[in-house]
Amino acid sequence: MRYSLLSILLALLTTLTVFGQDSLKPTPFSSIRIATGGHSAPLVHGLNGWTPGYGVRAHGTTPFHWGDLEAAASWLPWSANEAELPDFYAVQISGAWSVSSSPLNAVRLTSGIALSNYFMVFDSEQVSGERKESEFVFSTFLRLRRQIFGSVQGFIQADAARVFTNPPFSMIQLTAGLSIKMESPAWIGQILK
Repeated sequence: MRYSLLSILLALLTTLTVFGQDSLKPTPFSSIRIATGGHSAPLVHGLNGWTPGYGVRAHGTTPFHWGDLEAAASWLPWSANEAELPDFYAVQISGAWSVSSSPLNAVRLTSGIALSNYFMVFDSEQVSGERKESEFVFSTFLRLRRQIFGSVQGFIQADAARVFTNPPFSMIQLTAGLSIKMESPAWIGQILK
């Protein structure tokens, strides 16, 4: 199931790449979209013994030649299901590339791929050894955005992620929130170029 979902998301990414006319050749770094929202991982496969809670996620997006560059950070607490296991929280730092469809009735579909670091900090009272772990993550995502008013949009995003722990585990992450778009100051564009 996890591989078929990844395949579907990658197929959608390819379709958006071909038909996402709105992503073709924008002016690099001309604007910044800042977003934040609630975050969860309702489907987890391969990480027995823990249940994810509810966290937060923020991301920033800017146009870059053909598509958008993104940077994101999320925080998610995990509770142990067994007394001998420690609770932990995870901080995920990501870099991503995405393409967006042209708007249809004020709704825009975005698809992308991301590489991340999944940094886990275990409860110090329950862990006798190393209490930190850092793992590589590959994910694909779909995001629906709808204009609410002005430059403010509401969004919902689904990520299919593979965390390369030993053994690896997979999860579907969901985020919903608000974003605002603003023009980049000229000095930011000059620094980023």
